[in-house]
Amino acid sequence: MSEPRRWGAARLTPFVVAGLALSAVLSAAPSSRAAENAGAPAFSATRSGIPHRSIFVDIRTVDISRRETRERILRQPVDRLIVPLLIGGRTPLALPSFPFAQIRPRTTSAIAGSRRQPGRSAAASLALPYDDGLTKLIQEAKARHISVYGFVDCLHWKTLDAAPAEDPFVKHPGLAEKDDVGRCGLPSDGTYASPFNPEVASLLVRFVRLSKQQCPHLDGLVLECHLPISTLLGYSDAARLNYISAHGIDPIDLPLYGSPDQMKDVMTWVEWRRQATATLVHQMSAAFREGAPNAPIAAIGRADYYRLQTGVQNTLLEDWLSWLTVGDVSEVILETDIKGPKSPDYLSAVDLLNRAHVAGRQSVVVTEPSASSEGHSAGSSLAAGETEPAPTVELITSVSQLSPRSAVTNITSGEKMP
Repeated sequence: MSEPRRWGAARLTPFVVAGLALSAVLSAAPSSRAAENAGAPAFSATRSGIPHRSIFVDIRTVDISRRETRERILRQPVDRLIVPLLIGGRTPLALPSFPFAQIRPRTTSAIAGSRRQPGRSAAASLALPYDDGLTKLIQEAKARHISVYGFVDCLHWKTLDAAPAEDPFVKHPGLAEKDDVGRCGLPSDGTYASPFNPEVASLLVRFVRLSKQQCPHLDGLVLECHLPISTLLGYSDAARLNYISAHGIDPIDLPLYGSPDQMKDVMTWVEWRRQATATLVHQMSAAFREGAPNAPIAAIGRADYYRLQTGVQNTLLEDWLSWLTVGDVSEVILETDIKGPKSPDYLSAVDLLNRAHVAGRQSVVVTEPSASSEGHSAGSSLAAGETEPAPTVELITSVSQLSPRSAVTNITSGEKMP
């Protein structure tokens, strides 16, 4: 929880503390991998299909089994609903073959109206998927012509506040990524699964497929895929053995500082790490697009990622531009600071996208978070000649902040929802 910028998993609270909650959405046309496009640009010159207002509902703390809560959520002026499928190593779905804990309604009374099969005890009913509320929320959103995306926090499987029973690594310690002394990083960061472990990739691909089966009305997917920025992870047994098999050297023996000649082997390792995460994103994207090759997939990424030093990028492994370029994602949600569209990080990311893709591509402006609707601005596009208000992303972690002019909102409490 050391990064005051994230809206997924356990990074909701730091947003409030730091007052940073800005993002931007940039659109890309779905395409095949890299050079397979015969030179066609992966990035679209249009933002067609990108929702102008979205709402993210953290169902760990919002009891969507309650009809009145769902009604209040959908009463907001939105055209996209984002619901967690996997967040902080927890899922609302009943998937007993997976190591993820199941999200439960906040109170036992929340399941009082659930359909109970004959002969099942109340305790057994608690094992029912938290889908009476989730399924109804999705169906009710679709009835109002609101698109629904599922959110997957790919690697952050254990948060700081997770109970032992919610820790997937207790029974599967080999899936966790580690630092060079065998730890899982800073305790405040929680624990991350290894993107270098084929078992993790296989599990996540199966999870995406089964999520589609249980939630067939999903329109798209939102992926958050990175390692913590505070600790260099990548020395688990699986990571070391796989790299030794590929390049004949143990990563733990690689110097992180030295002359250019000494760093050649290190840069090979850096590229291998980047490719491992890119492959994971590709596999999950492909799994979601089975039967629907043009399904929209968004990725969350730092606006300043490509301004960071190589060593920091190698620690984080959030190469969203590459994922976008090859078509594994069709949208990127850029995270920036409170300066929003005036932030050097945001402007740099927009410039990078303009140079990397087609001229005249339309970009999107962000709005700042606010406790009320007063002072909100719809924003305007940074692209030349743009006149229509652009899609915006506004992150709010209290429903008391919701307003008719909200853009993208995090709902983490249902108690003060209008």
